[in-house]
This record gives sequence, C-alpha cells and structure tokens, in this order.
Amino acid sequence: MADRRIGWRLTLEPVGGAAVAWALIRASATSAAPVGSGLLDGIAHMRSLASRLTPQQGEDRTGDGVWSIPLTDPAEERSGAVRLGLGLLPPSLREELLAASATDPAHTVTIACRGWLARIPWETLALDRSGDVRLVERARVTAGLSPALVADRKRPSGSPSDRPALRVIDPGPRTGSALLPLYPGGYPTEWYADSVLADGEDLVPDGGPLSAADFGAILRDGTGWSRLFYLGHALPGTSDAPAAAGLVFGTATGSDALSAHAWLGDPGAWPVPPRVALIACASDDSGYLEQSGLVVAAINAGAELLTVTRWILPTDRDPPREIATTRLALAVDEAHRKPDPLDALRSWQRERLTAWREHERWDDAPLLWASLATYVAPGPAVKDR
Repeated sequence: MADRRIGWRLTLEPVGGAAVAWALIRASATSAAPVGSGLLDGIAHMRSLASRLTPQQGEDRTGDGVWSIPLTDPAEERSGAVRLGLGLLPPSLREELLAASATDPAHTVTIACRGWLARIPWETLALDRSGDVRLVERARVTAGLSPALVADRKRPSGSPSDRPALRVIDPGPRTGSALLPLYPGGYPTEWYADSVLADGEDLVPDGGPLSAADFGAILRDGTGWSRLFYLGHALPGTSDAPAAAGLVFGTATGSDALSAHAWLGDPGAWPVPPRVALIACASDDSGYLEQSGLVVAAINAGAELLTVTRWILPTDRDPPREIATTRLALAVDEAHRKPDPLDALRSWQRERLTAWREHERWDDAPLLWASLATYVAPGPAVKDR
C-alpha cells in the first residue's frame, strides 16, 4: 500500500508589530514542494487577541484569575479560534484539511513560529467560519525547530523501551523561596496508580530536596532510562537572554536551577533519553526570536521527542478533588509510553475538545490541553551516519 502520509510545514515570523511573514511547504512520501508564501499585514488585532487568549507571565496561578481568560469561556474561545484560524492558516492548507478524513487523517502539520505567534493555541484554530472543525481534528500538530539548531547534534544512543522511566515530580524548594511547592501535602495518589508506575519505578525526589547536580547524577547512573518526565517550576528567560530559562530544583535551604545555558554548555552532565516531557510554566522557548532555551538544551542532550508547555499553567485548585493540571501531566506521561506519542496526545486532546463542546467544564478548557507543544527532532547530520 502506498504511503498516504502528508506533511506540512508552516513557518511564521513576526515582522515589526503588525505583520507576519509566512511560508508553507507540502511533502508526501515521494515529493516536497512549496505551496505559497507571503506577508500578512495589518494584523495588530490578531496579536492583541493572542495576548488576551492565554495567561501572561506573572499572573496569579493560585486564584481564579488564570481561569477567567478567553480560553476558558466557550463563546470567546470559539470566536478566537475562528478569527485566528482564518487569519493565520493559509486557505490552501485549510481547504485540504477540511476535505481530509476526520477519522483517520494522514496529515501532520508542523508549525515553526516565533515571538507572539508561539503563544497561540494552534491545535484549537478553526478551519471553517463556523468553528465546527479544528486543526487538531484533521491533523497531528507538532512544533517546528530550525534544522540549523540541531545540525551538529550527535546521534543519541537511545534507550530500550523496557527500561524504567524517570519521573521527577515537584523537585523545587520546600522552604526559602517564593516558588511554592506544587504538592505541599505530598504527591496525589494518582501518581502511584498501577497504570502509572511500572514495577521498579518510583517518583523522584522521595521526600528530600533534589538539586540540579543530583538530577544529573541520576541521569548518568547507568540505568538507561527509557524516558524522562519532569513536572515542576520553570524560570523564564528573557528576550535578551533566552538561555537564562531553567528548570527549578531544590536544596536543603532554598532553590536551585538547571539553566538552559548550563545545560547547553555541558549536555553530558545531564544526558536525557529519547523521549522527554518538561511540564512546567512556559517551558517552550519559541516565544523568543532566538531559540536557545530549554527546548534546544534538551534536544542537544539527546531528546528526540520533547513535549513542553507554551504558557504558564494553573496550580491545582483544591487537591485531591480538583487536579486538572495533574491530569494534564498524567495524560502526557501516558502518551509518552505509547508506540506513537503524537497520535496518543492528539487522541487525548480530541477527547478534551469533545468534552469541552458538550459540557463546557472548566477542567476541559483549552487553557490546559492546548498548552502542549511537541517537538520531533530532525535526525543526525549526514556526516554522522
């Protein structure tokens, strides 16, 4: 049977404050060709809409403020999906996806974007004027890296899938920091379910602090981890210093961090398995025009498939009853166990979209499930083969 898979790469770059340059490429098993390119001008209103749709850095994540944005209001979310979808997705892409099968789509859309465009919930964007068909319902959606960023990446050795997973959960400081623990009362019981932890697996850290150096020692201990899952805090980078972004760890007296700068400088100190999830506030670094944060650092250290989050996440409202963010993390963890994590994540997102349409519950809002961005790293350079 012929390979029916079709890949699209949509590249978008902000130009000034009110324009976006774009290019679209379509590739099948036998050919690849540019579809179109151009300049979207006079779209400052879309930038304003995108900034209102998602949480901003520094918002209170413990109160109801983060739950009152448009991504948690059914009417506003639908309106935003239509306006952004019709405005940013090229008509040729929308038309072909609308004609595709809803039950077994062969399409994968990779979106490479920077700046304010990186905060858009791309999976939710509408393909039609009614908002009845969303991008995630017709295609797998991945985030795009510039091939130049990983051109010299060494071939990772890989880890057998039957090796244990390393789950680093809430390793940040318990005292001496403004960053509050995600789970001050201990891990929710859901993390200990048989469906989550396989024989011989456990959660790290186990009660005590975990420093960035401790984390590196665990990664290097010879276990041969099948995958890495991190759930905790992330420090933001800045436009001038995107590599200042970091994963937060703890010490006996306060906080510690693994910065992207340190990780990029010494990937062998923190080697990671092929599948990695960094579920932390705005762990994606596409928002900076120079992408040199946690995404590039993790891929440089060995990740081949990496799931991160586009914006800050709300803390769980009332554990153990209301643990929407924990359920998001558990869904990513489960998807990364599957033979095809992209399909598994997409299926879960489609389920959440259906529930959102039918019940309009806050814990099914795209604020959570549309925060995810998954990168698939290009293969090693030809010279390394």
